[in-house]
Amino acid sequence: MKLIYTPRGFDGCLINQIQKTKKENGVFAAWIKCLNLGLMKVPTAQAAGDIANIRQTLTRLIQKYVEEPALLRNKMMHGQWVVAFNRENTSVNSDISQKIEDIDVVKLMILKNATGIVANCIELLIQSPHKHFRSSIRSIICEHDQQLTKQSNWSLEQKVAKLKARAPKSRTVGY
Repeated sequence: MKLIYTPRGFDGCLINQIQKTKKENGVFAAWIKCLNLGLMKVPTAQAAGDIANIRQTLTRLIQKYVEEPALLRNKMMHGQWVVAFNRENTSVNSDISQKIEDIDVVKLMILKNATGIVANCIELLIQSPHKHFRSSIRSIICEHDQQLTKQSNWSLEQKVAKLKARAPKSRTVGY
């Protein structure tokens, strides 16, 4: 919602199109609609292939950091915290159940960070399609890849160990 109401971004008609897409096809489709509408504003006179590459990269990131987490969140919001069912609730969805079991606070933190970077890319596209988008998008995506490479080695055990190492040692007070 924040993205589609970005100042100097979409007009009311385009916002309505995005909201309609979300209502009919879900959050992933709305992000893709937002991306496509934003890319329509980017001048393509010299680099149509460049725009296609940007579209492909951002679509991949949206799929990984918006679509999959939204599915997990929806399952958990509907009480499927341990065992996830298929759409018709007739059988267990073992893939989603395994992903829910594997989630921990560190993985959620990584997802939040990655989603923030994707949102920054789309916000830049919406606010500045003619000026800064094409010159800045590569560095933002490169930053994203570097951050994910760094975070791919994170684990809950490592984070807990770091927190324990930082915790102040308790002192006994002697009289």
